[in-house]
Amino acid sequence: MSNTLNNRVDLKSLTFQCFNSVIDVLKTNESNILVGNSNVSLVILTHLGMIQGDFISNFDISDDSQDNNEIKLVKTLSGKVFEMRDKELLEFQSENSNFKLINDSGTIALSDVTITPYNSINNAIHLGFLSLFTDQIIGFSFGEFSN
Repeated sequence: MSNTLNNRVDLKSLTFQCFNSVIDVLKTNESNILVGNSNVSLVILTHLGMIQGDFISNFDISDDSQDNNEIKLVKTLSGKVFEMRDKELLEFQSENSNFKLINDSGTIALSDVTITPYNSINNAIHLGFLSLFTDQIIGFSFGEFSN
């Protein structure tokens, strides 16, 4: 992978991953804070609206025995896209010593996605998969949400 990508951390992506992990722990932990409350979900707030979905923690398909076929497809496709992108970046970098990225936003992969626009909450959009660029995120929340 390109050093351009190896030497960076996306703070929004990392914060979201930690937030997601804490919610998962609270749902299963003996602390009884969220135990048994499977309706609690994370919501990503963007300028367009609220986004709910299941976080895909990585694109490693080596241990995917628990994944359904759709998640396997998403992980494979996404992994290949990022692999191809990284190869292209290496090529650009080797061809141009002055190579510079003009944007450096990370992504968060979600499955079973619902996008609820603020201006039309009764017209939610459902997607099987979304790769959300983190520069679109203005905040996170959690709870039981309904339209």
